[in-house]
Amino acid sequence: MAEQEKYSWLSLIATGLIVWFFAMRMMDGWQIVDVPPRHLFWTYVALIVATIVAETAIHSALAIMRKGERVIHDERDKLIEDRADRNQHVVIIAVINVIVFHMIAEAAFPGYEFVSADLTRLPALVTFLLGTLYAGHIVKLISTILSYRM
Repeated sequence: MAEQEKYSWLSLIATGLIVWFFAMRMMDGWQIVDVPPRHLFWTYVALIVATIVAETAIHSALAIMRKGERVIHDERDKLIEDRADRNQHVVIIAVINVIVFHMIAEAAFPGYEFVSADLTRLPALVTFLLGTLYAGHIVKLISTILSYRM
């Protein structure tokens, strides 16, 4: 298994746990709850810290497992990384466009309700935006894994 694939698997697991933590802090069932701004701030800080710690631990563990040898990237690795980055960008751009469309349609057309999420509330907006970033990252990791498997 390639080093990048190992990293992607471990990062996917870590990201899944971080997203689960985020969902537990921001949602009750499928509803985004109104939380105070201070709670939102510390949840955001916790996500940043958890992501940094997880990524550092993964990279350190992989470096220890390969006994400090350098990772060799060939053209295939670069193409896989480029494709995964492109897939990540497509997802992020698409989701942000859906969010923008939803917000404009909700304001322009009374009674419009595509998703029952009031994006004028700070917790809902933050949840959707951070969810978009994590969705993009997850797509990138899955794209990398699938590319190495094909």
